[in-house]
Amino acid sequence: MSGPAAGARPGVLLGRRIAPVAVLAAVSVVWAAVPMQGALPGARPALIVAIGSAALSLARLGLVVGAGRAPELAGDFPPMLVGATRWVLTAARRIPWAQGMIIAVVALEALHPARPWHTAVLGLLLVGYLLALRLAETGVGTSVLRRQAPLLATGAALAALSIGAAVLPAAGPGSSGWLAALAAAAAVVAAALVLPI
Repeated sequence: MSGPAAGARPGVLLGRRIAPVAVLAAVSVVWAAVPMQGALPGARPALIVAIGSAALSLARLGLVVGAGRAPELAGDFPPMLVGATRWVLTAARRIPWAQGMIIAVVALEALHPARPWHTAVLGLLLVGYLLALRLAETGVGTSVLRRQAPLLATGAALAALSIGAAVLPAAGPGSSGWLAALAAAAAVVAAALVLPI
């Protein structure tokens, strides 16, 4: 009776580690793609590459996280098939699909008309995706991010500041002086936070 439950437990744990990464990948791709109306002609191929890279990055994560759980290929399979399968699995583990997804998503966002707040939210989603991916690959908890919390908060504040700089119209030559001073102060704070790390 305890056998099936114990056998299902590693799969549930694997799903719990991959689920946040899958959600953030899907939301990032959808966020960058919507709306498709008004996008430049290369948006559809970029969307296809982004979806494919996201799916393959999740498959790679499943292979990395589930390493050692998959049964060995042996028995009645032809040696050529076993060798080809091992080569495909090794290649799938080594290709940086997550970076490919990020490049495709950023390209997809760039093919839309300028929308600063939308791009900043996408940047935060992609940072979250990379953090969740790293945590899932290493199997450590979110407590390791406590040391980086001030730096992450500063990055989010700089993203908000960049949105404000892009959205506010320039009313005159001296109107953006306070914004430049605020940006300089934020850059100094960010540098001070980075140096101890």
